[in-house]
Amino acid sequence: MRQRIALEQQKKEAWERVYKAPKSCNIWRNDQHMVECQNAAMRAKREFEQRWAAGELSQPGA
Repeated sequence: MRQRIALEQQKKEAWERVYKAPKSCNIWRNDQHMVECQNAAMRAKREFEQRWAAGELSQPGA
């Protein structure tokens, strides 16, 4: 159980290192802009998940 929690924490930290929302998405201008920003984040998360599963993302210091 502890190992699973540690792995999830590592994954969360890796995501935070990899994904930085565009500055233009800090404040949504309208509903369409919000949807565009959310879709971009979902695409980035999907790519991250694929790379994580493939072992392409290493931990700092590893």
